[in-house]
Amino acid sequence: MGTTNTCTQNLIERIMPYHPLTDKLLMQNNRYHIVKDVEDYLSRYASHSGIRLIGFYNPSKYGFRNEDFYNGMHSRKVVPCKIIKDELC
Repeated sequence: MGTTNTCTQNLIERIMPYHPLTDKLLMQNNRYHIVKDVEDYLSRYASHSGIRLIGFYNPSKYGFRNEDFYNGMHSRKVVPCKIIKDELC
């Protein structure tokens, strides 16, 4: 992990959540617990690099429901709008 520098001070990275059912299936299967590990790594990396990380893979952290997604991987417009509003406004 690097150190904070002027090139990353205003950088923002966003994690988009999974559909609630997809998230549940992933968390029930030990093979996919790496998803949480990746989120933790990204959080640590962003913190050490001066990058602001917004969002979570877990949809319940924002209260997203099945209706907020087209399918298991693709969200409706409400998802990124809520994340940006909650985190940046």
